[in-house]
Amino acid sequence: MELHFLKRKETMLIAMGTLLLASCGGGGGSTSSELVANGSKPLSGQPDSASPRSSITEHDTAELVNQISAAETPAGVDSELYAKLTAELIRVLEARGLERITASLPDPEKSRVTDLAVSGDSSLATFTWSYSNPADYDQNGEVNIADLTPVGVHFGKDSNSPDWATASIADGDGNGLVNLADITPIGQNYLNRISGFELQLGDSAAATEWTLAADVDVSAGSVSSGRRSFSHDISAASEGFYRALPYENGNPRSLGEAGNVVQLIGSNPLPSEFSETGGGPGRTNAVGILGPDSTPGSETTNSFGLEFFEALVGQDQNVYSVTKGRRAVRMLPDGTVDWDYPLAGVFQSQFLSGDDELIVTDRDGELVHLSSSGNLLNSFGTGERLSIHGITSNGLYILYSPSDYTVYAYNANGSMAWQFGTEGRRNGKPEVLASGRIYVPSWLDGVPSFDPADCRLHALDNAGQQFWEFSADAEDGSGGEVKAGPADSAYFFTGITFLYKVDADGNRLWKDDTHIGSSFDVHSDGSVALGGNQNVPVDSFWILDADGEELFGTTSPGDVSIFRFGQNGRLFFRDVFEGIKSYPNGGPGDYWNLPELGSFSGNGDASGNLYNGGGLMRKVSPGGEILWSVGETVDIRVVPVFSLDGSMLINFGRRIGSVTPSGSERWSYSGKPYMDGQLELASKIDGSPLIREDGSILLAQGSRVYTEAEEWEAQGYITALDPAGGELWSFHDPSLAATEPVSASDGGAYFIADDGINRNAVLISIDDSGMEEWRRELMTTEIPHEIAAQHGAESDMIFVAYETAAGKLVSAISSDNDLLWTYIYTEISTAVESICSTGDGGCLVVFPQNLIKLDADGNEDWNISYPGGSSFTDQWFWAAVLPNGDIIASYEWYLTRLDKDGNELWTSTVSQEEGSNKWFSEFIVDGSGRTYGPVSNVGVRCFNPDGTEAWVRDLPGITTICSPVLSPDGSVVAISGDLRDVVLLH
Repeated sequence: MELHFLKRKETMLIAMGTLLLASCGGGGGSTSSELVANGSKPLSGQPDSASPRSSITEHDTAELVNQISAAETPAGVDSELYAKLTAELIRVLEARGLERITASLPDPEKSRVTDLAVSGDSSLATFTWSYSNPADYDQNGEVNIADLTPVGVHFGKDSNSPDWATASIADGDGNGLVNLADITPIGQNYLNRISGFELQLGDSAAATEWTLAADVDVSAGSVSSGRRSFSHDISAASEGFYRALPYENGNPRSLGEAGNVVQLIGSNPLPSEFSETGGGPGRTNAVGILGPDSTPGSETTNSFGLEFFEALVGQDQNVYSVTKGRRAVRMLPDGTVDWDYPLAGVFQSQFLSGDDELIVTDRDGELVHLSSSGNLLNSFGTGERLSIHGITSNGLYILYSPSDYTVYAYNANGSMAWQFGTEGRRNGKPEVLASGRIYVPSWLDGVPSFDPADCRLHALDNAGQQFWEFSADAEDGSGGEVKAGPADSAYFFTGITFLYKVDADGNRLWKDDTHIGSSFDVHSDGSVALGGNQNVPVDSFWILDADGEELFGTTSPGDVSIFRFGQNGRLFFRDVFEGIKSYPNGGPGDYWNLPELGSFSGNGDASGNLYNGGGLMRKVSPGGEILWSVGETVDIRVVPVFSLDGSMLINFGRRIGSVTPSGSERWSYSGKPYMDGQLELASKIDGSPLIREDGSILLAQGSRVYTEAEEWEAQGYITALDPAGGELWSFHDPSLAATEPVSASDGGAYFIADDGINRNAVLISIDDSGMEEWRRELMTTEIPHEIAAQHGAESDMIFVAYETAAGKLVSAISSDNDLLWTYIYTEISTAVESICSTGDGGCLVVFPQNLIKLDADGNEDWNISYPGGSSFTDQWFWAAVLPNGDIIASYEWYLTRLDKDGNELWTSTVSQEEGSNKWFSEFIVDGSGRTYGPVSNVGVRCFNPDGTEAWVRDLPGITTICSPVLSPDGSVVAISGDLRDVVLLH
């Protein structure tokens, strides 16, 4: 699947000395400097196709005709024939009806470079491409009278001629014959010229900033084969993405449009101190790199893949959404992205107005208001995390705070107009009506769930004044949700069981207490869909008419939720077992369900099609057929590893990507496929990749699938890639799924593989070419397992923690497959948290209940029980072994340092706000002894070598799914858990 790497829009500057180059394309309006100023440059990063081709001279057509008439017959051409050719050229020129002809670039569609290729690497890169200038038959860079000569020389030749490869250059109309018709292209393209080519460098294929890498004059091309071609070498070339643009030396120089983009991969990257999980052999979770000792001054967030939040269907039948890459987008019904707009912050909410204007808020309190064509209408900051729920007829933005349950109205200038809240009560999300009124549900604060909570519905005008209040029956519900109906009526849902319909004056029209549900929606005609699961014999959904009478009802196998009426009345909802379901409700199409869609985050158009986001964006027909799927989901759950140049290898879930330090993706490898029925899928990549000493890469892939024969099947691979992502070899076991490899000192690897069914696992050793050296049955009864390998001068030592019927074991095995010792852990515990080599032949094992150091013979040096209580945070989490043998470990909200004998040197408490419980889990220790880790899912915290807190950086969405790591330049790299972004703190 194609990766879309999304960045903020930037202006494109082409650096060539001190000259600001003019952007050019095929007709229209702006220089590149103007494009920088007005922000109208296209997203592709290419020159705007609507900008003009500049010129250096204009020529009087009559003067050109006189020159052609007076031209002498060139050598090798019959004079009578030449007279016919010149007469035809004059006819074509005069037929154009132009008084003057401009010397300019050719039509960009016919002159762009589409065959750019690169070979070599960054030490010496060779770029090759072909020349294309329609009717420039003599290939000298300009279409002029000299191009009559090739026509005269080859006149009458056709595709059967022995020298057709050369003669065909003069076949301008492409009909397989050189004749008088080939003069027409000369006349139509007269004075079109290409002076040379700019080789430009960008940091991604879709870069918006390109710099000049080389300037190649047209005369540098070779015409040995008849058609001009170019081969240009660049020594010490920058790694990245290249394109070639034709130019014409006007004043200013004018550039053609870009064609294909090629990628130059650098020479073999050397491994860094974090080319293997845990910081290298032994997985000590400590590295020699120095991280920041004070709060990082800047932050870079790189988003990968193309994932969508909810799909909003506009009245224009286009689809509006926000991506996890922080872009607002509009998609056409065929799945084409029509426009996108960069957003600064992490997504909070979106709303689509009746005029198809998209309003988005982010977690930093910023609001962005876009027109249906993607133009910015308004933006301001509120300073609070608010969700958008509508805009009133007088231009007030109605927002809601999920933290204090208050409704806010903001003016267009970003000032607060009013707020609505009542002491002792919680407000629900507001509903904004086209008439200007606003409905707000509320209930008593501090009331236990499911207890009666005095549910009310408030009607406000657009000045925030309440003009009526409706109270539900005293026993009804503990929350509230409201949706608008026809004629300003309101449907008020209290908690779980009761649905009220209230008219525009606040009078009760009816109450439904027989259809038990947890979700509902209202169609424009007043009909209602509702359903749920709450303590009813079967899960069901119903459709009621505008008077509350049941029109339809049926059971559904699982809990049902998230009801949505599409624009034509078709109903969509989610069943926990059967996925997204759709009921025609009188419209076209079938009653269908699609389990493969997963979550429901969309709505239907006027034709009954469903657009669903929540990851990929998909379009589903009224008959349940998936018509198209756009985007790519990524799921980063493990730490990246690094080359010495700062490049990262990131496991995106089903593939790995090589990413430059600036955040652009060099290449992607999707892994070996497996068959799930008739569907070919990529195997899941397990853990982090491993960069070997020669720059090659090892990764583990595993799949555990339930086949059509109703049997579990496992298969796995250890695959070696070259530094450019090309496959070198693959070790395959058809019955075992491989897990993350660790390096062997001879270039091979050790890894555990299991069948995923009976929990049987084996330890396998392969050599540097992927050949199996040995395997050892572990007789396991549970998954997961932990492995670390300490390199030795004579033999490696592999430490494995696993569970058997005899208990939890830690074994040391030599690189010759000799069992050196086994330690049995008998305490009741969950699986081992981590295992580290201590560098002296022993290891450190972190169990939730015990932190244990084992010596070179497998005996306990010491064993420290966890000092906490019994909750999931009251346990040992993680540990690192420092070069001097000291140990840093975390438990609950404490960080402690021990000497190699287990004596406490210090214990530090993670600072807490009153009433909070922030624990410190996985971490990395730098070369000075500073410790970097996430705290309770909200950011990164650094502790000094003496245990004092050095700095805190709160980053919403940073989770404890993996430890932060340090890049070779000392940047802290963390993974955003909700968006799966990669965040660098500099």
